[in-house]
Amino acid sequence: MSTYNCAFTIAFEVSGCKEPDGSDLTPAQLATAIQQRVLRIMRHDPAELLEAVGGAFDSFEEHMTHNQICSFVANAKCCYNCGEVFDSLNHPHTDEDCIVGYSSWERADQEMIASQLYKRLKDPKT
Repeated sequence: MSTYNCAFTIAFEVSGCKEPDGSDLTPAQLATAIQQRVLRIMRHDPAELLEAVGGAFDSFEEHMTHNQICSFVANAKCCYNCGEVFDSLNHPHTDEDCIVGYSSWERADQEMIASQLYKRLKDPKT
């Protein structure tokens, strides 16, 4: 399953600026304004945070990190019913995931793990 890194911005305001472009603001003032905006939203209506950040931009597909590969190898299981190899700790295979409708696990052997890692590293969408 692919994962993505998505960049977001958050809308906030700062009053009392001396310069029309806000160039007189310090990093601490900006950080305080952002923090206050998020706290106000979370206290009042957390769903409003979606409006405040808008849509994602500059997204890119992530590739497996060293830690993800180690976790996959250490926790790899295989579904008896459909043959899917998965990381049982981070991405368990449930009945809903199984194309047969009922998952049943066993420890994946080295060949299964190597084959699945090769596929994932070659094409992260798998």
